[in-house]
Formats: sequence, C-alpha cells, structure tokens
Amino acid sequence: MRTRKLVAIAILSSIAIVLSILESFIPTGIPGVKLGLANAVTMIVLYLYSEKEASLVLLLRIFLVGLIYSGILSISFFLSLVGGLLSLIVMILIYRIKRDSLYFMSVMGSIFHALGQILVAYIYIKDSSIIYYLPFMLALSIPCGIITASVTSLVLKAFKNEVIKPKRISLSILLGIFVISSIISIVFLSYQKRSDEGTVASITYQNKLITEIPLSNPEKYKEYTNDLIETKKDGDSYLFIYKVYNNDEKDYFTLTIEVVNEKIRIKEETCKKHICSRRGYISSKYESLICLPNSFVVSLNDRKLSEIDLIM
Repeated sequence: MRTRKLVAIAILSSIAIVLSILESFIPTGIPGVKLGLANAVTMIVLYLYSEKEASLVLLLRIFLVGLIYSGILSISFFLSLVGGLLSLIVMILIYRIKRDSLYFMSVMGSIFHALGQILVAYIYIKDSSIIYYLPFMLALSIPCGIITASVTSLVLKAFKNEVIKPKRISLSILLGIFVISSIISIVFLSYQKRSDEGTVASITYQNKLITEIPLSNPEKYKEYTNDLIETKKDGDSYLFIYKVYNNDEKDYFTLTIEVVNEKIRIKEETCKKHICSRRGYISSKYESLICLPNSFVVSLNDRKLSEIDLIM
C-alpha cells in the first residue's frame, strides 16, 4: 500500500471513528440504534479505492470504537460487528452489479445492518420477542440510508467526479474533513466533561425516560414519572423498585435496580427466562441492559442529569 494511500485510509478511518462516537449522542427513538453516518465513510472508501480498503476501514472503526468504549467482548461490539459485516457484504454485491446505485446500496446496507443486529440480539437473549423491534428498525433504516447516501454523494462530488481514481485523491480535502470532525468532537466532549455528573444511568420504560441515576452518587437520582415506587439502601447498595407491566404475563409486577460501587444491574424482575437479571452489572458508558418483556431499558452515558427529557 503506497504512502499516500496509507495516509488517506488512516485519515478516513479516523473520521469514521469520530462520526461513530458523535452519532451515539443523536437520538433515533430505538435504544442502541444510530443514524449510520460512519457508514458513509465505508461507502466513500469503496468508491475511491476498492472493496479491500472499505473492509479495512469498517473493521478498524468497529474494533477501535469497541476497544475504547463498549469493550471487545460486549454485546454492543458484536451488534456492530455482525451488522457492519452483513451490511458491507450486501453493499459490495450491489456495487458490483450496478456501481451508480448509491442510494439503493446505502438503504439496503442500512436494512441488512438492522437484520444483523436483530440476529445477534436473538442469539444473545434467546427470546423471540426481540422480533418486535424489527419493523421499527427496518422503517428507520430507510431514512437513515438516504441520509448516509446523501452525505456520501456530497463528499464524492467534492472530488469533482462521481467515481474518483485513487491517484487523484486530494489529501488536503481529507485532512480538512478530519480536522473539522476532530474539532467538533473535542469541543463537544470538553463541554460534556464540564457539565456532566459522571456516568449516568438513564432508565426508560415504554420508551419514556423515567429516572436518571448518577452511579457515583445514586442518592442524587432524578425521577420523571411515578413508576418508581420505592428506593432504599441495603448496605452499600442502593435499590430502586419500579412497577412495570410484563407483556408476556399480561400483568403488573415489580422490577428492582441495584446500584453499588458505580455499577448497576437489574437485580430482580418477573420474566420467564430472567435474561436481563442474569446479565449482571454494567459500568462502562454506552453499555445497556434491555428487558423486552417489561419494555425496560438501562443505558449508561456521560450526559448531565436532565439533559434528555424524553426518548421517543
């Protein structure tokens, strides 16, 4: 790989990583689902270089983001890996058949990314109710794919050709994109550092934010609805007890969240397989616990308390 090409791939990989981090802060309405802007970089590399370089950028982005944030062996990592690889395979096949079908390729890539995530989630939790997420994810995949294709098209047009040969790539354009992305990232993360409350657990129930709990100081939790029926301290642990409706049992039960030593878990819940309570503690930002029968989600982030009012 020539020096110019190597530098360009490194810069594009960095841009993809920055975009992947930034888009995690953009709400989409479904926990864990992103707009897929980082995938625009994969398509740009596919058009500018080849399938091999596009695969390299995708894998670098997934592994480095996983290494820095979610962890290599976390469910979030495998969701990204399988979804990303399946999406890439489909886009490469479409690219080989009809090279100028950018928007169709992007939408199909987005759809198969969602299918890959559903597959991994089903294997992980072994609960067929995960399939209820599929229609919403597929519906969201279409506008996300269109947005990603639009971004890709604008960048490719910046090179003054629909398909650019590698030797004509201007590294100054790539460097400019990288610098702008980095500045936005640094400014945003600096603001977050000044304003956050440490790692905060956002508790959502039936797609509504109901509680926020700073893991370093659980007593400073914020309550937004009346679903939290009791809080108590048990030794070093803080317990948060909720009244939730179980879709499988068709009745209301209690669900208990435990926070201890800046870690959080679903301690007790009424589900047939008790998958979410068996998951154990989570403590790293962007990790999450999902209890589908109770429509209950625990997700970790570094946002300031009350920064989010509602998850649609």
